[in-house]
Amino acid sequence: MVSKEIEIFKEASRIWGDEMQTMMLFEEMGELMQSVSKFGRKRDSLTHMNLLEEIADVEIMLDQLKLRLGSDTAETILIIRDRKINRLEYAIFEFKQKNNLIPEEKTDHEKTMDIEVNEPIILTKTKCDNCEYRTTECQSPKICAMNHKKT
Repeated sequence: MVSKEIEIFKEASRIWGDEMQTMMLFEEMGELMQSVSKFGRKRDSLTHMNLLEEIADVEIMLDQLKLRLGSDTAETILIIRDRKINRLEYAIFEFKQKNNLIPEEKTDHEKTMDIEVNEPIILTKTKCDNCEYRTTECQSPKICAMNHKKT
């Protein structure tokens, strides 16, 4: 948020109060839900523009809520968002793995997947790309790379 937006959002809370701004958030979220639903049925320029306007309305109301929740809220949300995106990325990886959609050779990115997303512990003793063996300490390709680097 830029400083002008912050001042406008603070003024809105002073004039209408936090409770009314929260009610407006509910209203805007409801309008966004309706717009998403309509866009699913009718994809034309009018419903597309309406959807974009409703997204903007909800984002504005969410920014006001973040401001009311405190100074470190936006940064904390970004950290949580990154963690959730990592979890989604890993869920996609697991889906592809389960459905045999992963090519023989994994990409470097897949080899170093972030382990903060509850990656399962690998207990096999098969060889890996990072070392000559895999032990219970390896837990994931990323940890294996850290613990058992080739010398």
